[in-house]
Amino acid sequence: MVVETRTNSAGRLPAVELAELERQAERLIKAYIGVTTRVRVVEPGTIERSQGKAKRILDLRPKT
Repeated sequence: MVVETRTNSAGRLPAVELAELERQAERLIKAYIGVTTRVRVVEPGTIERSQGKAKRILDLRPKT
């Protein structure tokens, strides 16, 4: 699962700091809900705005 989030200062932070923010968010999500995710910090305005209806989640993991 990939979680995309934004920060108000994404364009002003060095890549090293953005990577650290991503790692911290991944650890917090794992600690709170027990799900391993990949977090991407993106530029403000790049995440598609919700149209009010939930999007379906597709589980593309191989079936064992």
